[in-house]
Amino acid sequence: MKDLERLTSDAVDAHWSATGRPKWLEMNGGDVDHAYLTARVVEGPNVLRCLATLRPRGSGDLVAFTLDVSRREFDRLPTLTPIQVVGLLHDALAAAPFLPLDSAPDPGREGCSN
Repeated sequence: MKDLERLTSDAVDAHWSATGRPKWLEMNGGDVDHAYLTARVVEGPNVLRCLATLRPRGSGDLVAFTLDVSRREFDRLPTLTPIQVVGLLHDALAAAPFLPLDSAPDPGREGCSN
């Protein structure tokens, strides 16, 4: 979290457009189990527009926001292991909301529930 807080501060100080969520981090940063930063696009000379994805402690939910990061700082961050990538994918898939049941029951499924 220290890296994410520092990178957020750097983005604010540089007056970049994607500055993350500094107030949210200040209030909730201590309750985050994992934080992932993914480069999405080149935003400007030596600046990457990243997606920060965080998993709050005790929650199956993920939260995300954009953050502009210098390419030099991004390259200094540790890379995920394949096992960590699979774990992040599982978290993302599990966070998908369930669709509500259809209002009209299927005649062949009477008495069944999800």
